[in-house]
Amino acid sequence: MRTAQLLAIFIFIDNNESQKDEEEEQKNEILIGNEDEDYNNEIRKDKGKGIIEQISTGEGKSAIISCLVAFYGLRNHKIDIITSSRTLACRDSLEFKEFYQIFNLVSDFVKDYQPGPYKADITYGTFLDFEGDLLEEISSNKIIRGERPFDIVIIDEVDNAFIDCIQGSTQLTHSSKGYQFLIPLYVSIYLFVDLLDNAYLEQSMKKYEEIMAKEEYKNLDENSKKNIFEQINDNFERKDVFLNYIKKFFEDMKQDMIEKNPNDAAELQKVDEDHVEKVFGVMKEAQSPEGLKKYLGVPKFLNDFIQAQLNLWANSAFCAKNIYKREKDYTISRKGHDGYKNITPIDRKNTGELEFNTVYRNGLHQMLQIKENLRVKSETLTHTFLSHISYFIKYKKKNFFGLTGTIGGKETHSIYKRDSFNSNLVFIPSYMAKRFIELPAIICEENFDEHINKICDEIFFHFSKGRKILIICKDINEGINIDNQLKKKEFFDKDPTIISNIFLYVRNDIDDLEEELSKTHKRIIISTNLGGRGTDIKTTQSQEKNGGLHVILTKLSSNSRTQMQAFGRTSRQGNKGSGQYIITKKKNLIKKEI
Repeated sequence: MRTAQLLAIFIFIDNNESQKDEEEEQKNEILIGNEDEDYNNEIRKDKGKGIIEQISTGEGKSAIISCLVAFYGLRNHKIDIITSSRTLACRDSLEFKEFYQIFNLVSDFVKDYQPGPYKADITYGTFLDFEGDLLEEISSNKIIRGERPFDIVIIDEVDNAFIDCIQGSTQLTHSSKGYQFLIPLYVSIYLFVDLLDNAYLEQSMKKYEEIMAKEEYKNLDENSKKNIFEQINDNFERKDVFLNYIKKFFEDMKQDMIEKNPNDAAELQKVDEDHVEKVFGVMKEAQSPEGLKKYLGVPKFLNDFIQAQLNLWANSAFCAKNIYKREKDYTISRKGHDGYKNITPIDRKNTGELEFNTVYRNGLHQMLQIKENLRVKSETLTHTFLSHISYFIKYKKKNFFGLTGTIGGKETHSIYKRDSFNSNLVFIPSYMAKRFIELPAIICEENFDEHINKICDEIFFHFSKGRKILIICKDINEGINIDNQLKKKEFFDKDPTIISNIFLYVRNDIDDLEEELSKTHKRIIISTNLGGRGTDIKTTQSQEKNGGLHVILTKLSSNSRTQMQAFGRTSRQGNKGSGQYIITKKKNLIKKEI
């Protein structure tokens, strides 16, 4: 439909506000675009229900939302549009701003604790944005949302909100006085766990080398060797290992001091296992309230809190050292308002966004700061929270519209129809045939170099054909490795233009992000889930002649919706496109008995 036709429809609607409610409902049905008479009859019976629509990716979901917004905006409704990320909220608000101005409607997107956006007719944001502002207003008596009603709500990428993040919530935290005295305790716990892990690793390696020296194990493949090492780890008692490690540490230290101070050899020889026991005695004493005050300067009023949290902090220290990986689970953000860099969690499983307003709980944030040699900030405690569902039910169900390109299968349909959401499902047929080709998956051995090299070979193959390529990696680290590999001499010698054609899109804090994404001359986009849901990548006519956009996924998707969202970046609006998995074999789970 041309812009002039669209304007004519809205002008007609605006000039007939006094028509009956029944006619208004019929226009609403026309706007949502369903031609199924049985469905229309069902909607008339269920007037109190919301509507969730599936519209194929690339077929104008954002434009449909803007029409729906204008329709209700002309009737003096206030519309809240909830998206899956701040990046999309900002993009759509700015993109449709001029369109809304035609109808004298004002749009804006939520900014941290600022009342301005809520005065607009149309406000974009995420669940975290809307919930955070509401909680801040309630807890601090600030006027942020003010008198804005919970009127019309439109949820873009509704499957992300109701399926992937259904248990999500927004929490407000605060730092209590005296918590800065806990920082030396965090450091002590982290160093203790680090020492324990070193002892554990040393004993495991010793046992592993003894086993590998046997003739029957010499010709094992790498996966089998790895499984044997993991089984050794499972069989060790950490307490005994740590005690032996400490004894060995003291013995080595004693010998070193004797060599450096031969005149004191007689005295140093007296350092025996009794000294080790004394060390353990000090460590045990340090766990008591008196010891915390004596050795770490922790005030007595924190004793009960420490005893309640000690096991959680120890677990956080272990996770920080061994499980949470930089550029995978978190990254180090640029300097903040306080002039210091900080740990920023990554929403790796869903949007791939950097979550700047999120902190890890139970000391994990502090342990990661210690691990990365950053300034350690005081731990904060949650004083109020609001779940996504609790926020959503503040709106009337009949005023709810949800849109997505991937509603999902039958198991997800039941979730949408629960009492909390109570919505009808609508499936809008595609208006253009999909010209998408899924190429056979490439499965590599579980070898890091082989996997990266194969991905780069496929990228270069499609690049040499004049196509545009989007690579969706499992995490930031993998994206950086692919970027580095493509810039090596072997690819540069084949085509010197390849370096200038690479855009590394693994962080959402890039300056002029939308401008970079819109540059069609950059033909290789290396990304994470950031490049999946909601990203619109343009192609030129010459790129379409050569096959359009090719999408490469480097890991298996967690569900069919994630795969559809990733491959949905290509073959949009009748264009050509293709997609392909390049993955590694799963780890062999069969362990050989030792």
